[in-house]
Order: sequence, then C-alpha cells, then structure tokens
Amino acid sequence: RNQTKAMQTLLGICHGLTADNQINDVGINFLSTWLLDNREVNQVWPGTIISERVAHILADGIIT
Repeated sequence: RNQTKAMQTLLGICHGLTADNQINDVGINFLSTWLLDNREVNQVWPGTIISERVAHILADGIIT
C-alpha cells in the first residue's frame, strides 16, 4: 500500500515537472532527492526507469 502511494506520488511529480515541456535544474534536483528518500519506488517499473534516467542526467554534474 505504501509502495502504491509512493508510486502515485512519483508519477504526479513527473507529471508536474513535465507540464510545461521543460525540465529545469530545480525540478531534477527535487526529483533526485525524492527518489533517494523513497527508494522503494526504484525497485519497480516505472520507478526503475525514472531513477536510472535521473542518475544518468546527474552523473556528470551538469544537468542537460
């Protein structure tokens, strides 16, 4: 039940971040922090894909 709620929250965050078709540094950093605080979503789809993409974006220290 908690995992379902966390996944719904994750999808809501992603929807909010992409609502204007632009993702900024603040949004990516917020999402990264949220993913670290809610690691259970990183174990199931689509959380696995989202967390991998965020890690890739942040890997070089430059958000592009």
